[in-house]
Amino acid sequence: MALRNLRRHPFRSLAIGAAMALLAGSLLVISTTLEGTRAGVSRGAGKLGADIVVVARGAPVVPGNGLADYPLLAYDVLDAVGRVEVIVPRYGGRPPERVPGVAVVSPQLLLWLPPVSWAPGGVRLTGFDPATDLTVLPWLETPLAAPLGPGEVLVGHRRAHLAGRALDLGGEGFTVAGVLQRAGNGDLDDGVFLPLPAAWRLWSRLEVNGAPVADPRPLSSIQVRTRPGVETQRVANFIRSTVPDVQPRLTHRALAGLGGDLRLSVGSLGVIAAAIWLTALLLVGSASTMVVRERQRELGLLRALGATRRGVLALLAAEMAALCTAGGLLGVAAAALALTAMGAGSGPWAGGAMDGAPGPWSLALLSVLAAPVTGLLAALPPAVGAVMLEPHAAIQDSP
Repeated sequence: MALRNLRRHPFRSLAIGAAMALLAGSLLVISTTLEGTRAGVSRGAGKLGADIVVVARGAPVVPGNGLADYPLLAYDVLDAVGRVEVIVPRYGGRPPERVPGVAVVSPQLLLWLPPVSWAPGGVRLTGFDPATDLTVLPWLETPLAAPLGPGEVLVGHRRAHLAGRALDLGGEGFTVAGVLQRAGNGDLDDGVFLPLPAAWRLWSRLEVNGAPVADPRPLSSIQVRTRPGVETQRVANFIRSTVPDVQPRLTHRALAGLGGDLRLSVGSLGVIAAAIWLTALLLVGSASTMVVRERQRELGLLRALGATRRGVLALLAAEMAALCTAGGLLGVAAAALALTAMGAGSGPWAGGAMDGAPGPWSLALLSVLAAPVTGLLAALPPAVGAVMLEPHAAIQDSP
């Protein structure tokens, strides 16, 4: 009887199912995005090996894609930053002490490679020094059997299918020697990482990403790890005051800014999810009111023939639960396919889902359950009002 009733008004049933599909699919996409971002930021914070990032004055810490003309650093700045000393106050009437403030400096050069066959949208290249690296090698999925060779590169997680393949980068051949773990960060997950000398050769050949400098070995940034026991902010201040035309950025401040952006994004997504849920609730409630009103005579006859209030209420609930569950399953399946198509990795909906708790299957189950729960909640008031009428009144007052 419940299935027959659903076929009475196919368009209305389809509208309710579509609303539940939209609700469940949106919840899965939003929850997966939030969980993936949270897990990615947590992993990134744990593996961020640099305390300070030094860039040229007026340059962004992470330049955008394309042919952005941002200032670069000369290679000599690397040595100047590595020799920075700080003045540390001492107590007990002793004079201040000048001590080395920098433990490790690691150079990087960022390039943007135009679209190629294996990267139709272009690709960010990061030249780095494997001997002093702080931010790339810690992300390796599997340690390299040997140091990274001059003709070898590493790729981000979304390009894991390129492992072991030969790549053409600006007319020069390289072999993919390793893959980085999933980081939840586009620059790491989509990037290609190569030794700094090879990046310099490509920079001189491609002439992309960077204002011309006299030094044939330009740098986009210098990653700095401070010495233990020396305050990071103090080291940044002395770098700014002793090395001309540079601006040091503390990485924890960058993470704090990222955290603020993340909180804003979470709030926006939460508002969107609430709006979708409220819309679905009102739509299903309105449709349920019309259904119950149209079938009031039928429900009264069922009561007159001996059906209990609980039995009639169970009948209406079965109709709504079946329709909403079917819509929720379709919505979650479509959302999972979309997330898989958008990601380049493997596993449940690929790059859309991240490691962390709850897992992707738990999020999918919760999204499916949200559909019938919402449908039953919306249909409950009109259904209860209908079954509470006496059979005679329901039959006489029916439209």
